[in-house]
Amino acid sequence: MVYTDSGDLVRARQLLERVVQIQEKVLGPKHPDLASGLANLGRVLQQSGDYEGARTLYQRAVDVEEAAGPENPELARFLDGVAKAWLAEGKVTVARPLYQRSLSIREKALGRNHPGTAESLVGLANCDWKEGHYKLAQAMFERAWSQCRASDGTYKPPVLDVIDEYVSFLRATQQPAKALQLQELARSIKGEK
Repeated sequence: MVYTDSGDLVRARQLLERVVQIQEKVLGPKHPDLASGLANLGRVLQQSGDYEGARTLYQRAVDVEEAAGPENPELARFLDGVAKAWLAEGKVTVARPLYQRSLSIREKALGRNHPGTAESLVGLANCDWKEGHYKLAQAMFERAWSQCRASDGTYKPPVLDVIDEYVSFLRATQQPAKALQLQELARSIKGEK
């Protein structure tokens, strides 16, 4: 997603809208490959501040993916997208069950301690944070963070996303030393100085 990485969300949106149109025409409106196109476009809309549009596209992706099976691990990614859009608007009570369902799917498919569960854990941590449950949020962030660290000292994806979210929480809750430590680690992982 070159255009989103460079900040050109207008161009990214145009291209992804075209991709979705082609996918729908060639594959049909229920094809599983369409779900990724819908979710990618939803992410661009969310980054642009169009949360309603993002939710609509993520929900379409969920509906398409659910047809492949209610325990499909790819479904968890799309559920997280819908939840993140709701959470961005402060709708914690709507977002939380989506994150919980996503986590349940990932834990069944990947195992409770798999790094693939970190995205859902971070979402739940953010729900706790928004509701003022800082100890619960920190515990959830710590769990997500620990699942991205391998026993050999290496880090697994999505470690940088987890660090970014956790650092935001630590700063907001007046824990600057730990936030700085994690920021320095992130730079080290990226190979920056």
